[in-house]
Amino acid sequence: MKIRTNGFCLFMSLCALFLLAPYAFAKEKDYSNEPWERGALYLGAYVLDTNSDLKLGAGVKVDGEDVLGLEENFTAFRADAFWRITRRNRVDFTFYQMNRNGSSFLGFEIPDGEGGSFPLGTKVKTDFDISVLRASYAYSFFKNEHFDLGVAGGLFGLSVNFKMDSDVFGKDEKTDFTVPLPVVGLRGSFALTPKWFIRQSFDYFYINLGDYEGQLVDFNVALEWNALKHVGIGVGYNYAQMTLKYSGSDDFLEEIDMAYGGVLLFAKLYF
Repeated sequence: MKIRTNGFCLFMSLCALFLLAPYAFAKEKDYSNEPWERGALYLGAYVLDTNSDLKLGAGVKVDGEDVLGLEENFTAFRADAFWRITRRNRVDFTFYQMNRNGSSFLGFEIPDGEGGSFPLGTKVKTDFDISVLRASYAYSFFKNEHFDLGVAGGLFGLSVNFKMDSDVFGKDEKTDFTVPLPVVGLRGSFALTPKWFIRQSFDYFYINLGDYEGQLVDFNVALEWNALKHVGIGVGYNYAQMTLKYSGSDDFLEEIDMAYGGVLLFAKLYF
């Protein structure tokens, strides 16, 4: 699997934003008519489907699910929040963890990069944990009672913990790192009614700095209903593709090439 800039997600985002653009050009009236919340906290479940290729040892690329037995489908807790500092300025936060493990009998030898190896037929256990913390600032350049369109920039913090071990050989290999990745993106919200909203975001990063090279495309769309005063519910879909390579390192995990996405089910506290 090769990571591509997700043209489809970008195309869908731009189409939706342009279809709603006439609302943005409408003359702004009394700001008190705008239905936008000052801030909100979202808590819910992220039902994920994943596909990951990993480069291990001396450049051996393996399918994480097929070769290492990593879980392909699982559910993660997810938290999102935003706060409008002023009418057009806001900050956004996202946090979730993708913690997976698996076991398998290797169908081929995997070198460890240090002169040893995990031989053919070895039973290995693998833990592969990724934590995501995203923080961004967004500026709404079009905003009225129907439509809120903005640009965003921030950091996509990625923490990776990888371990593969074999009890038979008493051997284990670990890789741990944390890297902040700069992202730019779009934010769009449409008020169907004062209580029903469609929200979407699109983020992208590319980095080539020192030993690190990588990119990410992240697309999110959600339907929200503010059912009660200060309480809402919603459903959405989030899809991401990312790749991260690092050279000049003796780490066992050399490259992550991963696509994941799934349904979001959440409750919302807003003010």
